[in-house]
Amino acid sequence: MANHIKWYFNVTKWTPSRQDWLKLLSCEAPEEVDRINKYVYQEDAKSTLIGRALIRKFVSKAINVPSSEVEFIRTQHGRPKVRPTYKNSFGESWPKTFDFNVSHSGDYCILAGFWSQDSSPLMTIGVDVTQIVKKKSRKELAEFLTKMSRREFTRHEWDTVAKVPCDRQKCVNFTRLWCLKESYIKSIGLGLTFRLSRIEFHPSEAKRYCLSPDTLLGKMICDTQVHLDNKLASNWHIQETALDTEHLVAVAYQFEEPISEDARRWVAQDPFNEISIDALVDDIAPPSEVNEKDWTDYLERLKKDHY
Repeated sequence: MANHIKWYFNVTKWTPSRQDWLKLLSCEAPEEVDRINKYVYQEDAKSTLIGRALIRKFVSKAINVPSSEVEFIRTQHGRPKVRPTYKNSFGESWPKTFDFNVSHSGDYCILAGFWSQDSSPLMTIGVDVTQIVKKKSRKELAEFLTKMSRREFTRHEWDTVAKVPCDRQKCVNFTRLWCLKESYIKSIGLGLTFRLSRIEFHPSEAKRYCLSPDTLLGKMICDTQVHLDNKLASNWHIQETALDTEHLVAVAYQFEEPISEDARRWVAQDPFNEISIDALVDDIAPPSEVNEKDWTDYLERLKKDHY
């Protein structure tokens, strides 16, 4: 069996202390610190730093090392992965089955991942959290949905959005499908090079038009199917949940081959669990040297809710 992690962190509610901010930054390479320090808004800097902290904590649990020692890079498409030379240094003790993915949107940053010392039919995982779309007027919403949905959605998906009369439900249905598509392309690791209209999601008819985020709180639904190039992709397992009434989450598991009942035991149905800042920094020693400007730069950034 694989070990599974599903974490969420409420970035909006987090007011960093100087100690925690500098602790987390001390784990980063200089180029990453520079990148974080260039953000205009505090929220963007917080989300990026917490996303990286989640990765470190996940890897540290999987291979039993301090999170500050974990080394990872981005692929050419921006997907985080463990640095190959770091992974190779563990030899055969590295988990035979291992993958993770992170996402942030709105108030939250999330991570989902798995590892096992046994061989497994599981290949990759993709995860996405998306804040439900909001627009100021019905006209603005209609223009947005037409622009976004008809370009990236199939006719079946567009109908799922357009055929409901309630504007709020249109926003929920659009966000749900967008979140599903993002989880898929993040699992395969191709980013924006993959044409979103190649994949088509088929929620169960009972949940296709009128799914409410309220019904997803603390639960996972797993009956949505994915089609690739008009054919059922039977090697995918899709999970959906909500962190609150405004944030939807999708998790996409890719298997080596069509999923059997035996293979399904490798997928955890557990909901996401909140992780605290204390848990993220508990194994990071206070840095011996700090750059005070890293802290003052953060304090001087703008807050999005001011505009």
